[in-house]
Amino acid sequence: MIDGVNPQVIQDLGRELNSPHAALRFLTDFLAMLPQRFTRIQSAVAAQDSEDAMDAVLSLKITAAMTGASETEAGCLALQASIKNEDFAVAQIQTRQLGDIVARLNQAAQPFSRAQGSFGPCAERR
Repeated sequence: MIDGVNPQVIQDLGRELNSPHAALRFLTDFLAMLPQRFTRIQSAVAAQDSEDAMDAVLSLKITAAMTGASETEAGCLALQASIKNEDFAVAQIQTRQLGDIVARLNQAAQPFSRAQGSFGPCAERR
């Protein structure tokens, strides 16, 4: 599947949703929104906006957990603690580290995302 994403988590999500395709669509959407979500975190941390930064990091952390992107989830968890403590000097460093994680995940996901995009709109395949 994708380096940085646990395929078992996606399979489990597919079973929970009773649709492997829906789980793959969720993963595809997560990957497509990843740059935008990271940019929001980056901007909020740079502005030292605790509320927006926390909202953005929690959003990414939860979806990362749901897709099995455990390194991304762990990076968000560490950043969450710094934001909660309003330690923006550390949060800046952690944001850069999270950026490296996100960049690696984006790079690893490119072949998957291109393959998923070639199927067009979401429709159950038989």
